This record gives sequence, C-alpha cells and structure tokens, in this order.
Amino acid sequence: TAIGHSDELLSIFQKSGCKGLLIGFESVNQETQKEIHKTVNKVNDYKWLMDKLHDHGILVMGCFAFGSDEDGMDVFDRTAKLCMDSMIDLPRFSIITPFPGTQFYQELKKEGRITETNWALYDVEHVVYEPKQMTKKELLEGIEKAWKACYSWKAIFQRFDWKRIKRWFFIYLVANIGYRQYAKKFGDYDESVMTDNS
Repeated sequence: TAIGHSDELLSIFQKSGCKGLLIGFESVNQETQKEIHKTVNKVNDYKWLMDKLHDHGILVMGCFAFGSDEDGMDVFDRTAKLCMDSMIDLPRFSIITPFPGTQFYQELKKEGRITETNWALYDVEHVVYEPKQMTKKELLEGIEKAWKACYSWKAIFQRFDWKRIKRWFFIYLVANIGYRQYAKKFGDYDESVMTDNS
C-alpha cells in the first residue's frame, strides 16, 4: 500500500500502461497488520489509496485474510463493508494458513492449535488450525459470507467507480463475474472434496 504515498511512482505506473495491481490489504484490524509485520498498511487509508489509484486509472485486486487472533465475528461484515465503501475492484478473501516450516506453524503447533495435517487443505481457503475468537466452522461460514456479500450483482455494480475508471468496465465486469462464480460455489469445495484423491 506504500505506493499511494509517492505521486511520482503512481505517475510512472500510469505512464507504463499499468491497468491493475494486486495489493495485500490483509485485514481491517490494524493490530493484525502489526502481528504479520505489515505495518506499512494503514487501515484508515484504504479508501484514500483506492481513490488515488482510480485517479490514475488503476484497478485493484485487494486481498484480505481472515482468522488472525484479533479477528472477532464482526470481521467479515466489516471487511465486506470496507470493500464496498472503498470501491475495491476485485476483493479476494482467504484464510490465514500456517504453512509447515514457518514460525507461525511452529507457534500454533506449540499451542496445540494445529488441527489438520492433510496438506491438500493447506490452500488458504480451508481452516487447518483452531482460531482464537471463533470456531473453525464460523470462520469458514464467515469467509463464504464475505465472498457472497461482495459478489452479489448489486455489490458488483455498487463497487464500480463509474466516474474514474469507466473505460475499464468490461475488464472489471469479466473479472467480477469470474469471482462471482467462485463465490457461488465456495461451499462446494469442502474438506471431503479437497481430500478425495480418486
């Protein structure tokens, strides 16, 4: 997100022909940014950053990860609302995943919170550990809720910045339709499907 603080860099991106960026917004909780060592992200600046990028004709896939120890049950609605209010062009949701070999994995293992060792489920869309402020089921239901909230037809058209990036509407619409299909089928790919090697 640091790109927003350099008008010179934004102009270079625009002149280069850049039409889109993937940005790891990560969370609506500022405390989570500190925990994952991404303090460059300032939650209160997300709308400001999106305005600046849209001013330069740049669309954004904004990535968020659910399941941090700071996430309560309100995080899903708060994140969807932020995506709508900030007009994030292509919100992308995942679940924080403690990959084997990382310090995060070791910490959760030491705390007895790792609940899954089938690596097929380590795909950032399934829950392989015990969250702190919700159940595994609530985390899965919450991420699915966020996907569906942001990819209803109404939400897709509300998130589009008609004033600043209208010439990219076709690209925006095609990408959003793709993720709309993903959101509709999210629940179909449960643990039984993902671990079926037949």
